[in-house]
Amino acid sequence: MMPITRNRTVSVPAHPDPRFATGIVGADQVNVVGLERHLRRHVKGEVRFDDGTRAMYASDASNFRQVPIGVVVPRTLDDVVATAVACHRYGAPLLSRGGGTSLSGETVNTAVVIDFSKYLTGIEELDVDGRTVAAQTGVINEQLNKHTGKQGLIFGPDPSSHSRCTIGGNLGNNSCGIH
Repeated sequence: MMPITRNRTVSVPAHPDPRFATGIVGADQVNVVGLERHLRRHVKGEVRFDDGTRAMYASDASNFRQVPIGVVVPRTLDDVVATAVACHRYGAPLLSRGGGTSLSGETVNTAVVIDFSKYLTGIEELDVDGRTVAAQTGVINEQLNKHTGKQGLIFGPDPSSHSRCTIGGNLGNNSCGIH
């Protein structure tokens, strides 16, 4: 039996398996000025890299705090695609955010944060017979249930933050709630 030691060295291969190469670099290696400039040219929504915004997005309902690289508030799905392309090009991590109601810190990290909660809030189609709804990721859970409730339907997840949490966050975190 091998004794447990605190100073054990782990050998890492010099050339990692290329299947796992994402192009993502450490946040300290991202060309933030170039990334911000690129985003401002290609995104019609809001591009925020100022200290105040970054501080505001450094927290959610959890105890975790991580200052993001910057924040994008997309107006359209094209803005989302443009942000993903820019982050890939510059090797920047990307993080989705809705209502910021997570108690586990999923919405904070040193990454470019995409905040879906301001503009991507449409409920596009309700198929009562098929019991399906097409909604944008920033729709608040309670708003969706008010809309579907008129037809006798309800969206399953019922977290205690239902008046503030978004559908994207519900799906991304596999939310369920108290009922």
